[in-house]
Amino acid sequence: MNMTTEVCSCDLSPTALVKRHSARVFRAVVATCGSRSTADDIVQRVFLQLVRTRPTFENDRHAKAWLLRVAINCCKDLHRSVWQSKVGSLDEIQENQASTRELVAEHTVLASSGGSYSATREHHPEEAFEKAEQQKTVLEAVADLPPNQRSCIHLFYFEDLSIAEIAETLEQPAATVKSHLHRGRAQLQTILGEEYDYEA
Repeated sequence: MNMTTEVCSCDLSPTALVKRHSARVFRAVVATCGSRSTADDIVQRVFLQLVRTRPTFENDRHAKAWLLRVAINCCKDLHRSVWQSKVGSLDEIQENQASTRELVAEHTVLASSGGSYSATREHHPEEAFEKAEQQKTVLEAVADLPPNQRSCIHLFYFEDLSIAEIAETLEQPAATVKSHLHRGRAQLQTILGEEYDYEA
């Protein structure tokens, strides 16, 4: 898409960005910090910062990258807190595992109920169901990756960010991002076997 066209035709107001990207930001937060209990709070912080700072965006992709970067920075702040570093109870671990599974379910429903799947779902429901099940299997495998690999895989495949954008978002060198992607792909290949069809 021509950038000029995107700038002119896409509403970049805070209200429009909240409607367009709130679910995306929520998924990224859960995928990054693994805790659904704090996700709503972090998402509110992200959009509060958007309203307060009102940054200028070149296009919707730029806005999406900014929102994801702020969300992940909020997750990092959470992990750095003294309270978070000292909490490691069984209840919390179980809650985090449940959060990632709920995320998988939500993401699968969203993917199978609209967008590129809509025509397939209407004309070939069996094929749509099979694709949804395959995606669920992949997302479950992604949820089991180490945090750094999970974040990179999530941002690269599910949020369509480039390696440079991921590096900026995670505040890591591009080489580190590539390494996490490589290891994450290898791990997914081991877990999924023939079901893994993402490009290496």
